[in-house]
Amino acid sequence: MRRLNDIQLQRGMLLERITTQRYFLSAETQPVQVALNRIDVARMYINTGISYVKRHPLLAGLAVTTLTILNGRRVFRLARRSFFIWETWQTLRQRFPYL
Repeated sequence: MRRLNDIQLQRGMLLERITTQRYFLSAETQPVQVALNRIDVARMYINTGISYVKRHPLLAGLAVTTLTILNGRRVFRLARRSFFIWETWQTLRQRFPYL
């Protein structure tokens, strides 16, 4: 009977140790999970962009042609303005969802 009690006590201590190790392992892997989630989101955006270019090859060709014709400074200025307009539109859509 004493042997059974010792085994049950040892089992309880092992289960407690396992629980503690699982907690620390999950805390240690949290930064890795965050990084992997970011990579998954980036891959999703890249795949979405690739599928968009495949569906609209003429638009992609037009964009490449425009970038080729315009010089670097004008392209940068145009991109900056376009990004500002897009960012403003996104902000307005968030604040006024009925737009």
